[in-house]
Amino acid sequence: MAFAGTNISLFQPDITQKLTERIDDLKQKVAAWGKRIRRFSERSRRFNQNRLFQSDQKRLYKSLERPEVCGAGPGPVQADTVAFWRGLWSEPVNHSEGPWMEVVASQSASVTPMDPVTITPEDVAEAVRRAPNWKSPGLDGLHHYWLKGFMSDQKRLYKLLERPKVCGAGQGPDKADIIAFWRGLWSEPVNHSEGPWMEVVASQGASVTPMDPITITPEDVAEAVRRAPNWKSPGLDGLHHYWLKGFVVCHAVLARQFQEALVQKSLPSLFTTGITHLVPKDQDTA
Repeated sequence: MAFAGTNISLFQPDITQKLTERIDDLKQKVAAWGKRIRRFSERSRRFNQNRLFQSDQKRLYKSLERPEVCGAGPGPVQADTVAFWRGLWSEPVNHSEGPWMEVVASQSASVTPMDPVTITPEDVAEAVRRAPNWKSPGLDGLHHYWLKGFMSDQKRLYKLLERPKVCGAGQGPDKADIIAFWRGLWSEPVNHSEGPWMEVVASQGASVTPMDPITITPEDVAEAVRRAPNWKSPGLDGLHHYWLKGFVVCHAVLARQFQEALVQKSLPSLFTTGITHLVPKDQDTA
């Protein structure tokens, strides 16, 4: 098998020398392949660590925590480790700088100072956009994921919906007509003349068992907010459901307010106040 694919025969007179050369050649191939495998393994390990550092630093540091130190003897004592790093970072040290500092200062005298830097909201938005979502936060405990969502702009969305011209034949609806149409629906009181069917419905509902009293709990508010769309148009408070989902401390207050409105059998007028956006649905809209 060692001589497969070669012109070497075991009956040649210099077979001993050829055997030695063949063995040496195979050993070099094995060593070369071993080095290639080690280089690939090292490169793969570095690549995976770099990628893990970008996505989940906690998991990376967890993987670096080996339970036992390879080699002979026990690992370092915790007290010695603490004393070593404390001596580097916690204790002030007065360094005695030599004349090389003057040389560096003279060489830097001809360096042009950097222009003043003005940090704009666009710079912050770009920096947050490129930041990992779940990197370990600072003292505020706020991950980059929430900063990305906190910089959304609904005003820009509605600006995109404002098309200057309606596609299709003819001009768009007149603004005064639109205002009069919606004002007639929402702003002017109407006295409805109910017919005799109301008496029929009332007689049929007389035998209906009254519903048990309802108690609105913070859990009910949390569940309702959880199923609500994140960026649906907010009310007068301007607060989207996205923030109510994370602002759990207000759920108890909202539950108490809803319960009070339910007991008093009256809702605040702001509950019926909203914003209507007229958006053409097709090209034939006139």
